Amino acid sequence: MAIGSATVTFREGQLPVAAETTDNVIVVYGYCTLGTAATLYTFQGAAPSDVITQLGYGPLAQLVAELMATPGHGPVVAVPCAATAGVLSAVVAAGTTPPTVTLTGNSVDEIVGRVEILSAGARGTATFRYCLDYDSANTSAATWSNPIVTAATYLMDNSGVTLNFAVGTYATDNVYTFSGAQPAHSDAQITAGMDAVYAAGTDFGIGYVLQRPRDTTDALGVTAMATTFAAVSAKVDTLEASGYKYTLHILEAPRPIASDSSGLATWRTALTGATAQALAHKRMAIGAGYGRIKSVVDQRTYRRPVVWRILQRLSIADISEKVSRVDSGPLPTLLSIEHDEGTTGGLANGSTGQRYLTCRTWAGKNGFYAASDPTFASVGSDYSLVVRLRVVNRGAKVLRNGLLRYVDDTILADSTTGKILETEAQHIDEDITQQLVDALQNSKSRSGKPHVSSVSARVNRTDAILTTSTLTGTAAIQPAGYATAISFTIGFTGATVAAAA
Repeated sequence: MAIGSATVTFREGQLPVAAETTDNVIVVYGYCTLGTAATLYTFQGAAPSDVITQLGYGPLAQLVAELMATPGHGPVVAVPCAATAGVLSAVVAAGTTPPTVTLTGNSVDEIVGRVEILSAGARGTATFRYCLDYDSANTSAATWSNPIVTAATYLMDNSGVTLNFAVGTYATDNVYTFSGAQPAHSDAQITAGMDAVYAAGTDFGIGYVLQRPRDTTDALGVTAMATTFAAVSAKVDTLEASGYKYTLHILEAPRPIASDSSGLATWRTALTGATAQALAHKRMAIGAGYGRIKSVVDQRTYRRPVVWRILQRLSIADISEKVSRVDSGPLPTLLSIEHDEGTTGGLANGSTGQRYLTCRTWAGKNGFYAASDPTFASVGSDYSLVVRLRVVNRGAKVLRNGLLRYVDDTILADSTTGKILETEAQHIDEDITQQLVDALQNSKSRSGKPHVSSVSARVNRTDAILTTSTLTGTAAIQPAGYATAISFTIGFTGATVAAAA
């Protein structure tokens, strides 16, 4: 005799083609300087400084702090992952016979560094300033240190990197440039964090995996992305099948090797090629595109995936609110973007090669907006939009919890057929339907509208429950529609117009 169970199966093909909860709990996997790998750290209403106290520095600490600074955010669970240390470049020196400056240590985040000599003299007399967020296209945006006296060594704040000044005479035109990659995760290190979340039984709505450093070519970056996609999506399947966690997981696409127009074109070609086209999973989404983001932690301006800001919007958005909804306003504190879907296109129209979360501008409006909200579901899937996946995820949680009350419950059967009595079936229909109504219709969005158009649940009347001890049924959700393409005609009307002419 089998033990009791209750399962939910997702239907496909039910939507026309072309035609209080844990929804906003976010789990983030990535690198930070403090904390224990594969351990859960939960933040709710914490100040960014509290995040830094527990997690230190690095991309994970930075992103969680950004989420904590978002008004109205939900809980965030940070899961540190083991990583390979960030690699530093050589230092390039310029100016009049510059003495040697070298680097030691390992970068804890991506850096683009620049050291400028401010006053000339020997080591110990000359002064310098440094920044770790230098942008040659926007030099005024750099976050500079105060003047510092040169010394044999100087550890740059919260970077993991030490400057080593050689003995010599420094001139005011001496400049030193360098870069550092953020620490890299293997797929096994990421999935170890996911295993920890599964073991803890944490209920959440969105999982987010911080990216690894870029590869040597855009095509190799996409190959690495595909490998990570396979590893993460396999764990997502386990979360659903064994943990009954109905979630959305977001990855980051590789950053462009070059951010000029030619480099971005090469990057888009790689992102939309056969390797990425072969990826498909209804619970996965990928953010593409980079921009400049000012950190709430250290006020530096970082080159970050723009999907960080889309994730912030998701952390406060209703389940039925598209992150690309224009009336929700521009994405917060996003200073610039490299790829503009609104003017260039090529990444987010929902076709097989264009299923990325990315950003755009709107003519006549300030700021940057999410371009759309595609998942990496197969084209034509009912779950090809983030908003629809989030809606059905809430429905699935409510449905399963509602069904559990009937496991091994007494259910009367027809004395002749052995099938469920109609009165019993109607009772279950009404009970489950009402729970779905409460969760998806009576629980209003911020606009005051229900999250969906209609819901219903119906028990299968043909199950021979007396002999099979099995009850099946169907729950149906009619989602809301979204006006993605709007076209109006304007002109004059009335006899007075023609008469005046």
